[in-house]
Amino acid sequence: MPHHHALRPPCALAALALSAFAALSGTSAHANPAAADSPSQADEIAHTVQDGDTLEGLAKAYLAAPRQWPLLQARNKVTNPRRLQPGSIIWIPVRLQPAESATVEFVHGAVTARANASDARAPVAKGNKLDEGTALQVGPDAFVSVRLADGTVVRVQAQS
Repeated sequence: MPHHHALRPPCALAALALSAFAALSGTSAHANPAAADSPSQADEIAHTVQDGDTLEGLAKAYLAAPRQWPLLQARNKVTNPRRLQPGSIIWIPVRLQPAESATVEFVHGAVTARANASDARAPVAKGNKLDEGTALQVGPDAFVSVRLADGTVVRVQAQS
């Protein structure tokens, strides 16, 4: 379950949904970066090591920048990055993973999006990709449905 953050209206629900969708990727275990054995929410993903796994290979599979494998080595206190113990757990920080986008499924009425606070608002149309953190503004008598990366559909109502 993702963290809940205090956000300012009018875009609270949409911003929460879009900032949380990376954490809703269906991962089965999470942990606090400070302690390898203490579970937390949406901080890390637990990867169970399979025969032949290496930190470099895991970095290519999980991280936005695979050259960051030394961060996995330090986080998991691994002495040999090419010889991981099958069955052991490697913790992958979510913050190092690539951001995923959401897709606009349906729009009714005046709906605009702004990826950054400094950007101008742009009209939203069916099929648009929305990056994590995009703020939506939904006008009167309007609504929008957004499909998150994990398949969840969020419907944002008028005046949100």
